[in-house]
Amino acid sequence: MAGEPAQHTTITVPEIARRLDVCEETVYQMLKSHEIPNLRHGHRFIVSRAAYEHWEATIGQGGAIDIHDKADESCARRRELLKMLDLKDLLNPEN
Repeated sequence: MAGEPAQHTTITVPEIARRLDVCEETVYQMLKSHEIPNLRHGHRFIVSRAAYEHWEATIGQGGAIDIHDKADESCARRRELLKMLDLKDLLNPEN
């Protein structure tokens, strides 16, 4: 439509991280292992938006996967904080 910015044909690592609710380091690991479809140009990962959105729409159809990088401390800390928040919500449902 007129006046709307054109959508890029590629998707960025920060956008993928937001959409999957994981840290960027986890996305890079998924790109390196080709869990997320991508092309590699030198040190740069190029991810087609169409290929990513198809992948995103079909993840989990083969069974549950854990996309968090267990070796990454920031991911581990985030998971721990989310667990604590979930427990707090269960203990104090009025909040």
